[in-house]
Amino acid sequence: MIQPWHQKLSDNVERVVVGKTEEIRSVVATLLAGGHLLLEDVPGTGKTTLARALAKSLGLEFRRVQFTPDSLETVTSGKEMVGAQKKLRQVRVEPELEDYLLDIIGASRKAPGVVLGASPRAGLNLERFAQALAALAGREFVIPDDIKQAVIPVLAHRLILSYEARLEGTTTEGILHNILSQLPVPVEVER
Repeated sequence: MIQPWHQKLSDNVERVVVGKTEEIRSVVATLLAGGHLLLEDVPGTGKTTLARALAKSLGLEFRRVQFTPDSLETVTSGKEMVGAQKKLRQVRVEPELEDYLLDIIGASRKAPGVVLGASPRAGLNLERFAQALAALAGREFVIPDDIKQAVIPVLAHRLILSYEARLEGTTTEGILHNILSQLPVPVEVER
């Protein structure tokens, strides 16, 4: 399904961006989910190299005046990526997991210190990213861990905290970890 495509793409990118396996996985999952990605880190940690290597691996242009990773080859095409995105929509999300996902979104709106919680669109993006993580793992169905792994990258930047909460040192990541620790995880999921 999607896993061989992902593996070929990731292996190629990892020839240039060494030691960033999880970051590459998140970037590829974001592409599959049709989302946007903000790479934040201190200077010199390979963000631009990662973007360049991914563009080169997909046969796309990367426009920035610096250098091009000439050691990479195109291993897939934009057309193949669109095909993978279409296959992604076939990854099943059982009703119990959709309810779990909605509970997370709802809890983000009610959490103490949160002025603005996750929107319905955030819920759709959370589901797509979880589907992408499942597909990258070679599964045709989402498991609770896919949703849990998707929560921070998809939702953390979408929550707005109150002034008081920020003064107290509360973070959106902390709130989301708290939500995940308090919500019951579906155990019996029909497939």
